[in-house]
Amino acid sequence: MRPVRMAVALVATLLSPAIQAQPAQSVAVKTAALIQQTLTDTIDGFGTVSASDTALTDLSFFHAGQISQLHVRQSETVHAGQPIIELTADPATLLSYEKARATLDFANRDLERMRTLVLQQLATNAQLAAAQKAAADAEAALATERRLGNDQRTEIARAPFDGYVVSISVAPGDHVAAGAPVLKLARTDQGAHVLMGLEPEDARRVRSGMTAHAALVFAPDQQFQGKVQSIAGAMNPTTKRADLWINLPDAAVVLPVGSAVTVKIDVATRTGWVVPRQAVLHDRQGDYVFQIANGKARRIAVKVGLGTDHLTEISGSLDPSLRIVVLGNYELQDGMAVREETTKTDAKLDPVQ
Repeated sequence: MRPVRMAVALVATLLSPAIQAQPAQSVAVKTAALIQQTLTDTIDGFGTVSASDTALTDLSFFHAGQISQLHVRQSETVHAGQPIIELTADPATLLSYEKARATLDFANRDLERMRTLVLQQLATNAQLAAAQKAAADAEAALATERRLGNDQRTEIARAPFDGYVVSISVAPGDHVAAGAPVLKLARTDQGAHVLMGLEPEDARRVRSGMTAHAALVFAPDQQFQGKVQSIAGAMNPTTKRADLWINLPDAAVVLPVGSAVTVKIDVATRTGWVVPRQAVLHDRQGDYVFQIANGKARRIAVKVGLGTDHLTEISGSLDPSLRIVVLGNYELQDGMAVREETTKTDAKLDPVQ
């Protein structure tokens, strides 16, 4: 046994220099410069272009009559000044105007007669004053009839603004009362409105005035920016979500009512140190990253802030002059030697492929 032990010792002695000459273990990693960027935390969802209550207007006539012609159909787009609906005045309405005109003619003739009698000292000044008041009242009554349109046998209602027809409640030949709504218009000259529903946890984070971005579901390249107009204080009993209204001032023409849109609401924006999401690791001690110093990995504890699908904001005892490991970090330990490859760009961090 002794010769065997001596042989083993001799082999170990001969091999030890070769073992000591082997290089230390290293890991190939990809790195990126530590840079500052602005990240925005968003709430994403889907909405529908709709008309707000403030954009709806009921169209009616001041006097009764019969619908003689409709110039539009439901959902049709209209422009300010465009003829919409035509009404033939009710005979009683025309009679009211004729009575007012006759009353004024009689009052004017009576006033002239009274002035002549006063000059002849056959009437008193009090009688003249009464005749003057009667003429003035008759003139005011006739002016009111004209403002109501009672002097027109046919009246055409025109669109007061750019918009579209929401609903029509009459048909040609129908008799309508004075002031009865005959048609509902929605205006589009003040932008488009989007209605979307939010989960309760998201609704608590949204405030009026926050910036929102919308785009057609089937045309995502067409994007529009607006503001959160208001948010409901209670859940919608049908959808079990909180209704949210967004105003898009420049999207009325491109986003017709009923269109489905994607929505992003900016709820927070912050500038800080930003790295790809895969650069941040987590264990029992918390979140951490690796920076490279003198060819070795240095573990840095960090706190994670805002994040997107690909990027994460971090803070901690970071050295801006040292690069961050973005790939290969799962194999690293603090102090381990690395073989470093840089990413394609350090100007702005992108997801590392």
